[in-house]
Amino acid sequence: MTKKRDESSMTEQQKEARNKQLAEARRRKKNTLELVVRYVLNRADIEYDFQVTLEWAPGKTIRVDVFVEPNIVIEVDGDAWHGYPGSYGPDDPLPNGMTAREKWAKDAEIRAGLEKNGYKVMAVWENDLRKQTADALKRVLDACGREVPDIPGRYKQLAAEAKRLLAKLERELKNKHYRKHADEINERARIRRETDPEWRDSQNEKARKRLRDNPELRARQNQAQNDKYHNDPVFRAKTKAQANERYRTEAGVADSAKARSRKRYRDNKDEINAQGKARYEKNREKILAGERAKYANDQEYAERKRANSREYGRKNPDKVMGKKREYYKRNRDEISVKRKKKKIADTDKIIEILGGACSVCGARATVARRAADECEKGAHKERRWYSGYYATRPAEARRFLRPFCAACAKAEITKAARKAHSGKRASKETRAKMSQSAKRGWKSRRDSSGKAPARAP
Repeated sequence: MTKKRDESSMTEQQKEARNKQLAEARRRKKNTLELVVRYVLNRADIEYDFQVTLEWAPGKTIRVDVFVEPNIVIEVDGDAWHGYPGSYGPDDPLPNGMTAREKWAKDAEIRAGLEKNGYKVMAVWENDLRKQTADALKRVLDACGREVPDIPGRYKQLAAEAKRLLAKLERELKNKHYRKHADEINERARIRRETDPEWRDSQNEKARKRLRDNPELRARQNQAQNDKYHNDPVFRAKTKAQANERYRTEAGVADSAKARSRKRYRDNKDEINAQGKARYEKNREKILAGERAKYANDQEYAERKRANSREYGRKNPDKVMGKKREYYKRNRDEISVKRKKKKIADTDKIIEILGGACSVCGARATVARRAADECEKGAHKERRWYSGYYATRPAEARRFLRPFCAACAKAEITKAARKAHSGKRASKETRAKMSQSAKRGWKSRRDSSGKAPARAP
């Protein structure tokens, strides 16, 4: 028996609203059960009518659920609306305001009146249609005088079809009710989730079981989640934050996530690699820009990247050099332009460090190089000229380099070459190389306005 409802703390208005809501809910359930019975009658090729008004006493009528010619009445009694004896005691209240005893007496009186007027009345309970579907449907068809052919399992098949139809109809009604009262239902569920951990856990377990048992539902839900994740930045940020928090705090989550990731990669290695390459090529500029910004702003990240790069270079020198050569071949012109610009910028920086005036004639300096008389200074005699090295080392630049104008630089180049040959007259080929080197050194320098500097008088 069900317990009586606690009405001591409810006002009359609350009781009336409660009864209306329950009555409406039971009416919806009853309608779905009627549709199931009508479906079975259709499958048995039985002609019928529904919601027919019949007279059961002088001046009194009732609208019956299903009517089959010539005189068969089928009533589908909802458990709560009519007071199913297995769930309600005689004094238990029903949603229609009557007790179960009063409702039973009223139903018996109506059915006696119908039978007195020549109708055959057959009533089927909601509980029987749900739990003993095959037997209940057999009684309905027997009452209509129509036997289903004696095929093994035929009634069970009809029962299975009826159950599927009932589940579908109730799901549609539930969805319709949810769409109409979505905000209110969600708010009540949210409050209960926060205040009732046991209910929350039970709901989560039900949802997980439903997804495990229904692959199609799981696929639809996964697709909906993926679409929302990719299209809704707020939802994506919230999901990432929750996943990171679980990854850091919950024991075993990190290990299981890594194991799942490794297994997924092993099973779909080629596909994942192809997707990664396609995604990188599509967003290459954006990814590189983000990496450069992070490298410039995050010192710890930059140091870690440099260490990883050095370690990778030590382990795979051939592969690294091959990649560098391929990159240079693809971007040769761009790299050459960048190198020239950098060299000019580094030279200007060194000249600024050295004072900006030619150390020989005092004119505006455009070249910074070693003086011919100082090329043998210590360890510097073997160091190759590289402007980027001295641009970041002002002390060494002041120690080893001198600023020159274009003409004085040419003279220093010639002087250094003669000294390298120990005073001997250079061959014709060597003099030609020296002359070309001097010309290149002069042509490659520009002043701040972009024009070549004037020759010294």
